[in-house]
Amino acid sequence: MIPQVLGHLLSWLLDRKMKDDALSPGARLDWETVWHLRYSKTFKVLWIWQVAVWAAAASMFVVLPLVGLLDWRYALAAPVFGALLAFSCMMARDGLTQEIELSEWGITERRRSGRTTAISWSTVVDVRFVPLLDGYRVTSRDGQAIRLSMHIQGMPQFKAFVLRYSPPEAITGVRARLHKLERL
Repeated sequence: MIPQVLGHLLSWLLDRKMKDDALSPGARLDWETVWHLRYSKTFKVLWIWQVAVWAAAASMFVVLPLVGLLDWRYALAAPVFGALLAFSCMMARDGLTQEIELSEWGITERRRSGRTTAISWSTVVDVRFVPLLDGYRVTSRDGQAIRLSMHIQGMPQFKAFVLRYSPPEAITGVRARLHKLERL
């Protein structure tokens, strides 16, 4: 029973830390109303650790059949472990490479690879919450999309900018969710 209590306590503390990180304001440049949203070190470490855990778990579906220890009924779980590995890789990649800039002009995503996606608020056609990705996806008129995890630092600023500057028809499906700035 003690490991279960410790596991719940650790999970609660981690959830609290992730929520505190997401509700932090992000960084603001003094001379402009530009906000830089980044992921915390806690988020980065957590997802790198989860990539390692899911990679080890998924590799068992390769190793165990080679030694003849995998029953076919358990092999049916392999796609689930593969999906969890892919999701954790995507989140770790975002945590390590993604930076979001919010301004009165629009939203800009920068990656360490040099790729930049910029969407002005006037061209936003859809802001959608995607539960499977645990984040928002902002889509422009020309098809460009930016995805923001709920765990990025500065989520209240993102919600405030979307409510203020994006076209009203673009946020009809998430208006109630966006109004709750403290809700993740």
